[in-house]
Amino acid sequence: MKMTTGILGCALVAGLMTFAPSQSQAGVVGTDGVLYSPLSLKLTINKVNSNDKITKETVTSKEVLKDLGYSSDVVLAVAPNEDIVVINKKSGAIINNLSSNEVMWLNTDEFISTSKDKGNNGGYEDKFSGLVDIHLYFDGDTFDRFDISGSYSGSEKGSSIKNGQQNINTKSDSKNLSGDGYFSEIYEGSTVVTGSASIKGNGKIAVAL
Repeated sequence: MKMTTGILGCALVAGLMTFAPSQSQAGVVGTDGVLYSPLSLKLTINKVNSNDKITKETVTSKEVLKDLGYSSDVVLAVAPNEDIVVINKKSGAIINNLSSNEVMWLNTDEFISTSKDKGNNGGYEDKFSGLVDIHLYFDGDTFDRFDISGSYSGSEKGSSIKNGQQNINTKSDSKNLSGDGYFSEIYEGSTVVTGSASIKGNGKIAVAL
């Protein structure tokens, strides 16, 4: 998930993000001019049902937002510095920085990466992989906490610069996360949590020459 140095890292050095809404379907531009990449979570929770059998229940990032008290106007997103924020999908206003409030955060540890130039005018392609930890601590109706970790891999591509703009496409995936959590509504007690996470961001940036 190269969210410290990879997710739009080159793009942020180059200049501010200036996406039109139609250009940022997998990314939200904040009012600070930075691209925030939506974070998609899909977690599977082991629980014991009323028949004393172990069953599974799935929860997503949308349900996390709902439990935190937010409407469908916002998304969970990751900033280039790894902060997880709640951001308005249309206006780009940062509603809450969950990481600075110690509600939800992540850490990455990049192990390997490659980088090469593409084309003759600033194009590039980076690939990377490593380990990621994702944490949530919140005394809500459903989600009290979870701590999950696993490997990730991803890439970031920048097109050749044309007319002072560059198209950036970045994505990272972690398909085999695991850990533990406590979900008061789903299961009264600590339980095993597995799942996946992904982030995606794309659009055109204004390049400062």
